[in-house]
Amino acid sequence: MSVINTNNYFESRKENFMLVNTKDLQRKTEEYTVKLRKTKRTERFERLRLNMIEKVSEEFSLIKDFSSQTAENKLLLIYNFLYENKEIDKIKDCLKEFAKILIQNKLDLIELYRDDYANMLCDILNNDLPDEITSKAAWILCIFIYKNPLTEKLVNFGVIDALIGAINENKPLTTENSICALANICGDNEKYRHEISINYSFHSLLHRLLQTININKNTNIAKTIAFCISNLCRTHSEIPIEALNILWEMINLLGNSNDIEIIYDIFSALRFLIDNQNPKYLNTALDEKIIKNCIEKFEIDNPDIKFEILKLIASISFLDKNEELLKLGVLDLLIKIIANTNQNARRLVQKIISNLLCDKKCIFQIINHKIFEKVASGLIDPDILTRLEASYSFRNISQVANTEQILAICNNDYFLYISEGIKSVEPKIVMNLLKFVKRALICGEEIAENTRSKDNKMCILLDQTKCLDAMEHAQQFMTPEVYQYVINIFKDFFGFEDENLEIQSTPQIFEFS
Repeated sequence: MSVINTNNYFESRKENFMLVNTKDLQRKTEEYTVKLRKTKRTERFERLRLNMIEKVSEEFSLIKDFSSQTAENKLLLIYNFLYENKEIDKIKDCLKEFAKILIQNKLDLIELYRDDYANMLCDILNNDLPDEITSKAAWILCIFIYKNPLTEKLVNFGVIDALIGAINENKPLTTENSICALANICGDNEKYRHEISINYSFHSLLHRLLQTININKNTNIAKTIAFCISNLCRTHSEIPIEALNILWEMINLLGNSNDIEIIYDIFSALRFLIDNQNPKYLNTALDEKIIKNCIEKFEIDNPDIKFEILKLIASISFLDKNEELLKLGVLDLLIKIIANTNQNARRLVQKIISNLLCDKKCIFQIINHKIFEKVASGLIDPDILTRLEASYSFRNISQVANTEQILAICNNDYFLYISEGIKSVEPKIVMNLLKFVKRALICGEEIAENTRSKDNKMCILLDQTKCLDAMEHAQQFMTPEVYQYVINIFKDFFGFEDENLEIQSTPQIFEFS
């Protein structure tokens, strides 16, 4: 009789890890050899497995320490044992050892026998074993799938079937790990996303997840479902209409959570749907007030959540739904975020506002809101990308605003920010702001003509000198395009002719005669 002792996990236990009876072993080996051939496993795997058993049976000696075996031999022993024994404690220890090898990135070994190991884990998952056992098999499958994109052969072995079948309200740990494995399948592998869509109905999978939410109130399971939904939405450009209602129901249910991870994933799912630019997704999200209900909850002081909200709002702001977005109270939300957040978030707020300002119906609401002062002050932000995004807001205003709206901006202190912004060394920023200045000057001329007060022609700019100084300063860094634009402004609005402008080569500045 031969004994394999595993000091690693139950050193204090005196019972044998595996008792090998020679006749019994020979019978099992013959039976299993047939099974291996039937399932067309690799010849090398079969040869190594049989060699290992022969060593044990022929020498009839103790393998001194299970943990001292090579990883390859250890995996073979684990594989043999799991197929030939039903003792729960020992199965559990074998799974622990398997997970340890997997986590240690022994991928060259795993790759050799990946189909065999995946099939073995699915067999354990589908057996009538306790949650603590099947959950470990599901967890190992989750890691296995994450580290090794699945093959068509593994699909045929029923990995996806096994994971969906393992979602069981009586086994919370197994359910959680199985859904996480499904999320990895849905999110990381192009071929498998196709398999999920075609062979495993999107509708059926979502329905199973919805059932799980309704039956099991376990927060960890809800987290993994939210993660799975996020991956599904990210990787599916077209969701069947029959599945969409189930998806919205789950988003609504999970959106009521106070858990930060769940909220983050639900916002991600919404953003992925809307980024597909499919109107039915956005219309449903707005009509059912899904976004509003979520936004209203987010007083959570978490920078990741705030940034995900911003990305969602930015996605909507690129579409033709600006009025609906403003009705959700997004400006009040943005003012809270931009005042207490990092540079990336401030930059994204500027982008959102510049998108909204492309719609003339939104201009008055925005420029009369305190958020606009934050937008204008972005022109003097230390970060050049924030200044650039802020300048786009003024460029967009110049394209769609009417005279009254231009006046509303110029009658505030925003020109101080504009004058400073024009001094930027970035030509795009300068050009964007000059376009607004030119539009403001045009409005000034219109007002002067309408009021028959030529003397008030420049009142629109509040401070002519500051505007001139700013353009002089900016001229040092101008591209030919920007330079010509400035020349035209001076000629058209200030009455200067070419001979009145003398330009020095170094540094380039305006000199007025």
